Amino acid sequence: MSIIESLQAYISTCPALNSFADLHVDGLEPGAVNYSIDTLPGARILSQDLAGNKTREFPFMLLSREASIDDITRIANTGFYEDFADWLEDQSDNDTLPDLGTKKIAESIEATSWGYLYQRDENDQTAIYQIICKMTYTQTKG
Repeated sequence: MSIIESLQAYISTCPALNSFADLHVDGLEPGAVNYSIDTLPGARILSQDLAGNKTREFPFMLLSREASIDDITRIANTGFYEDFADWLEDQSDNDTLPDLGTKKIAESIEATSWGYLYQRDENDQTAIYQIICKMTYTQTKG
């Protein structure tokens, strides 16, 4: 299983997600409320031990297309991203992390920014929100 597949399965368990919305990879669908986990540039090796095991960082973002017709709705959308960031922090604190398969062990997952409105659609009825995150994991040599 790839890292992005593992993240998709993991994030789909977040209780704050709208249970009627789809969770895609690298792209939102037009129209209805939906989410996407998008990969970001900047994956890097943080350290390597003498045995050749590497600690790596995998940056990604969660995006959503949401209704944005009034202040109450936009406040709720921003609140979702606060809840999502708190959920990631709690998951790391409780060592409840993505299963990355063999030779990869998730160490932590966290939001590195606050969720924010990224783009309003032309009709001002929906908008795209996003939050930037990262997962740190160890890739074992043997």
